[in-house]
Amino acid sequence: MMRQDWIDMKDNLVATTRQCELAGVSRATMYARQKAQSGRRR
Repeated sequence: MMRQDWIDMKDNLVATTRQCELAGVSRATMYARQKAQSGRRR
């Protein structure tokens, strides 16, 4: 399991920014990953 998998972009209790800080992952990585996944669904 990768650290990016720990982050729930839809979590309303803990901000994505804070989750990224705790996991040691850059926010840019998460947003790029989200964009890539949404592009595959089309």
